[in-house]
Amino acid sequence: MKKIFIIFIIGIFIVNGLGIEIVVGNYTKEETQILSPSTQTINNDKYEINSKYSYIRSYPGGGGIFIIKMTPKNDFCGYVSLQINADSNLNAVLDKHILNKKSQIAELTIQPNEQIELKTYEIKLTATYHKNSKHIKFINLINKIRFPFLPNLISFLFRRFNNGQGYVYSSDINQELVLEVEMFDWTSENLANATIKRDELINWIETEHPEFGIFSGKNFYAYITYPAHLIVEHWTFLYNKWEMRICYHVTIPPYNWLMICLRPRGEFDFVFAAKREYNGTTYEIPISDYPVFYGY
Repeated sequence: MKKIFIIFIIGIFIVNGLGIEIVVGNYTKEETQILSPSTQTINNDKYEINSKYSYIRSYPGGGGIFIIKMTPKNDFCGYVSLQINADSNLNAVLDKHILNKKSQIAELTIQPNEQIELKTYEIKLTATYHKNSKHIKFINLINKIRFPFLPNLISFLFRRFNNGQGYVYSSDINQELVLEVEMFDWTSENLANATIKRDELINWIETEHPEFGIFSGKNFYAYITYPAHLIVEHWTFLYNKWEMRICYHVTIPPYNWLMICLRPRGEFDFVFAAKREYNGTTYEIPISDYPVFYGY
């Protein structure tokens, strides 16, 4: 009987986690317009949720990241649970399914597979408010373990064996953000050159700004930030502590500059940027001087 119950519970969360394809029109954003980061927002009397970007580009074998921030309001007491609904070929993953006053940032990453169809996809992010939870501390611990199904399992068990009383009260309505990923016919063929460029600036940062720690020897996941964007190459390198972006001009001196921008994983904003000139001179720059295209 115990084995049957465990299999039943696991089945619920496997089914709940399956991605469903949702497709909108196949369109292309303007390729030269520089935009401020666009924001998607859920706003109610308990909390506000912002997505730093509502649209990103990607490609088969590429990547992408959305940054989600929950801001509690005065009468917030409990937590917000997050769920995503996305095409399985995007390999979309939330690093946290529970946000509260102590843990307000979640990241949604994608790693599209090589066979994904070239079109625009929607990812639906659903937020549900729960109040008066006596198991929030336990949920926080589970969040740190980062097994996505566990927070949902714990909440289900508390409701199941306490008839929903005294542990979890949910809002009447689930609120939803819709995020877009547009797929391009592109590849990461210049990764070796981008890695050399990255390491040039990593060495400088480790020497001049040791407060950021060591980047050398880390296992980065790399992808082109803006596929189908020419003249200036833009790359993103991810590992568990940092999001690192670099961009560089592919022409001859004095236009072959190199820039880098850093964001600690789990933070909403970038915290540092630097530029290397064609002659090797390297210096810190305002984060606002790092070029951003297509709203992200």
